[in-house]
Amino acid sequence: MKKLIVLSFAVMLFVACQKEMDTISVKESEKNEAFSKGKENEKKDKKDKESKTVNIKGALSGTSILMPSASCAAGLLNIGHGTGVSSHFGIFTFDNSDCLGTPYHSVFTYPNGTKAYTTQIGEFPNPLTGLPVQDAIFTGGTGKFQGATGTIRLTITKFEPTANPGVYNVGGNFEGTVTLVKD
Repeated sequence: MKKLIVLSFAVMLFVACQKEMDTISVKESEKNEAFSKGKENEKKDKKDKESKTVNIKGALSGTSILMPSASCAAGLLNIGHGTGVSSHFGIFTFDNSDCLGTPYHSVFTYPNGTKAYTTQIGEFPNPLTGLPVQDAIFTGGTGKFQGATGTIRLTITKFEPTANPGVYNVGGNFEGTVTLVKD
């Protein structure tokens, strides 16, 4: 009888251990599945955060108003605004207000409210026309332009005085690249 009890106990112990091993195996497979899904999500998150660089070209026109300003070293404040269109992003408005002789900080606003920011990093006269050629960098923005980087060159093709003193009609063409961070 003792042998039967010991044998029964051994069988129950074996069955219990086997059940625990099955449970462990299930838990291991769940861990492996969760780990795999985590890796897939990590890859997806990385892909979603990758950047995309696009070439842009376009034109803009507007006004530039030069007005006296004691707070500007050169004594003149330049206020610019107008409209334009770019090959990749469509129509926009632009605004800037900076002291003459300092780098311009421009805001480009698109119909959905998204904004792109640029800062001028250089300017030189076009040897053919004498009008300015301005280089700028993208410094971010809102929406799809959040974290944007890149460069743009604006070639001024028109800078004509109007009947109002200090007010000029301005036009130009631009091209460059912008790198967007995907969400």
